[in-house]
Amino acid sequence: MKESDVRPSELYKKYLDLSIKDSLSFCPITSHEEIPCACCGSCNIAYSFSKYGFSYYQCNICTLLFLNPRPQQRT
Repeated sequence: MKESDVRPSELYKKYLDLSIKDSLSFCPITSHEEIPCACCGSCNIAYSFSKYGFSYYQCNICTLLFLNPRPQQRT
């Protein structure tokens, strides 16, 4: 069995495109807030990469990879 048998490439691409559109729609970049490590609370973090307009950082203490800045928490 091939991956394409389970996940047709055109359907998977459409899923990714819609997921990106939803994430940018529900979590606009303007409503993000800077945070320390979401696991250990350390401010000793380093930029890792960006994907689809979102920045990812890695904690230098516990190695957690997390979105930063993150969308503000809704109440």
